[in-house]
Amino acid sequence: MSKHEKKYFVRKTILSLAAYACLGVTVLSACTPIKATRGNLLAPEQIQEIQKGQQHKSDVIRILGTPTSTAIFDENKWYYVGMHTEQMAFFDPEVTEKTILAVTFDENDMVMAINNIDGEGYDVPLSSRTTPTSGQDLNALQQILGNVGRFNAPGSLD
Repeated sequence: MSKHEKKYFVRKTILSLAAYACLGVTVLSACTPIKATRGNLLAPEQIQEIQKGQQHKSDVIRILGTPTSTAIFDENKWYYVGMHTEQMAFFDPEVTEKTILAVTFDENDMVMAINNIDGEGYDVPLSSRTTPTSGQDLNALQQILGNVGRFNAPGSLD
């Protein structure tokens, strides 16, 4: 092997090793979970600060922050929802911790109840019914051919 060939071989080997090292780092970094906090994940100390009958809505906002949601038909029920998620590579995120706190106020806007709702929640069954619509069920060919001749000629006002 000539001196020039040896240099070429060494360079090629070094570049190959560098490429494999970059590929290895990329593959390993894809296995690192992506951690995220969503919503308002409250610390136990914050929740313990809230006392029934002693705090007003403004005190709750100062301690816990603005609620994640309020009840649809009752503005005196606030919900604080928070969760930690982890996502590995391209998979869906997995919830590792979830808390739901419901704070209920009386007619004077004082804290009436504090409930820590189970973080698992429950599944709401979906209805298999369909909404009836008037008209016809057309296949793809009928939909395409149904519009033939329905377009106005260029320059017409109709």
